[in-house]
Amino acid sequence: MSARSTKRSDASWLPAPSALLACALAAALGGCVSASTHQRTVDEVVRLEQKVMDRDRSIAALEEERAKLLSEIEDLRDARQSLRADVADREKKIQGLRGTYDELVKDLEAEVAGAEARLELITEGLLFQLPQDALFAPGSAELTATGRKAVKDLAPQKNAEIKIEVQGHTDSTGSDELNQTLSEQRADTVRGYLVQQGLSADSITAKGFGKTSPVADNTTAAGRQKNRRVELVVSGEVIGVRIGN
Repeated sequence: MSARSTKRSDASWLPAPSALLACALAAALGGCVSASTHQRTVDEVVRLEQKVMDRDRSIAALEEERAKLLSEIEDLRDARQSLRADVADREKKIQGLRGTYDELVKDLEAEVAGAEARLELITEGLLFQLPQDALFAPGSAELTATGRKAVKDLAPQKNAEIKIEVQGHTDSTGSDELNQTLSEQRADTVRGYLVQQGLSADSITAKGFGKTSPVADNTTAAGRQKNRRVELVVSGEVIGVRIGN
């Protein structure tokens, strides 16, 4: 009897079926809640990691752009230094040409009363202006002795880098056709004489402008004298610009 009593006593400690079901449901619900929370945590971590990766890529792109800009700045500094050196070399060469041409200007002004020769730096290069009265007799396209000397003094500037454009101009006296023809003939004469002195024919061109480009008033004798002129436009690498560019 005591044995049966013991078995009943042990069975009395077991929970009722309803209590077991309740415990099972509670455990199941607790597991679902934990899984959902875990998934949200994982998603948040992934989102944050992606955000960090995007930021790192942005930083890397900015660093690359910065390096590129620094390289471009360095290239610009080098180019500036090179340009300064080129400008200094150009100025030195121009000064040398100026010295030669200035002497010629003085000689012409001393030999031809009232004649005004001049030299200036223009966009196309160096403009050297010779009064035609110092080069030609009235109405003639043949160089005078003074004219031959003046042109010959230019000839020593033999430089493969130099280009010369000879431009002939007249005053307004006479017909348009006559002035155009005379200006062309005088420009061709000066070009030919320069070639005779050893300059390359390929480096010299000649153009006549007639009376179309006056530099002074054609109603006065002094103005007409200034308009009767031959201009040499000297260009090339030594000057920094080439005719036709």
